[in-house]
Amino acid sequence: MFELDHIGIAVNNIEISQNIFKILNFKFEKVENVQSQGVKVSFSKGESKLELLEGNTEFSPKMPILPNPIKSFIHKNGEGLHHICFRTKEIESAFEMIKKQGVKILSNNIETGAGGHRMFFIHPKYTKGLLIEIIERND
Repeated sequence: MFELDHIGIAVNNIEISQNIFKILNFKFEKVENVQSQGVKVSFSKGESKLELLEGNTEFSPKMPILPNPIKSFIHKNGEGLHHICFRTKEIESAFEMIKKQGVKILSNNIETGAGGHRMFFIHPKYTKGLLIEIIERND
């Protein structure tokens, strides 16, 4: 039901980080502004994907009294691994299955993320501190 989709990396500057990963022969797609999440993102091309995430607002778009989640993450932990993403073809089933197991999901519903894909995050307290994203991909 789930397969590894990508690894998310929080960065201060996408362009600088793209250049760092180019030494490992990663090539990146264009930078996308995801206003609903308050981030700019860029995915590497190929089968093994990296997602570079840069906070582009001061505050969270969902809760304007809170700081931007990516900027807050970097302030607390420094740049680096932010999340691991798994893909599924049936996101509604995955969402309901995970909720029925008593696992907390960070939002009350499935949201739209980068590339217009439907997604949600599992709260890291249920995964030993690791933030997990579930995304729907049918390609």
